[in-house]
Amino acid sequence: MGFINSVGGKYGVFQYQDPQDSTSGLNQSFGTGDSTTTAFQLVRSRGNFVEPVFAVDSIGSILVGSTVMGGGTYTVSNKGVVTFNTPPPNGQALQWNGTFNWFCRFDNDSIPFEQFTISPSQGGPLWGCKDVSFTSIKFGS
Repeated sequence: MGFINSVGGKYGVFQYQDPQDSTSGLNQSFGTGDSTTTAFQLVRSRGNFVEPVFAVDSIGSILVGSTVMGGGTYTVSNKGVVTFNTPPPNGQALQWNGTFNWFCRFDNDSIPFEQFTISPSQGGPLWGCKDVSFTSIKFGS
């Protein structure tokens, strides 16, 4: 209840880490250098479907060609955009390894909680909820 109230119900945005879908995959491609562009949106793929990754949790590595880039050679924004200090060379594949969360929003402001026990020894009553739904949010890169 406190968490739902703290994000403002369906108004606020929160990050959710899906235990079955939170990794980029090994050496996930996210672009090709052209000697000019410095900013690239991180993506992840599932089969032929590719989508942007916005809520990056951790970066294991960023590769330009086969070279692992040092942490001071790029930055990652809070919306998953990698900005290199120097544009990657023309034709060099960009890849990443890491984990991500999903930006989400509750579907409803009102969620039906039920008090199922009074437990003074545990710090107060315990509440439960059988149905909470939320939807992932896609931002423009």
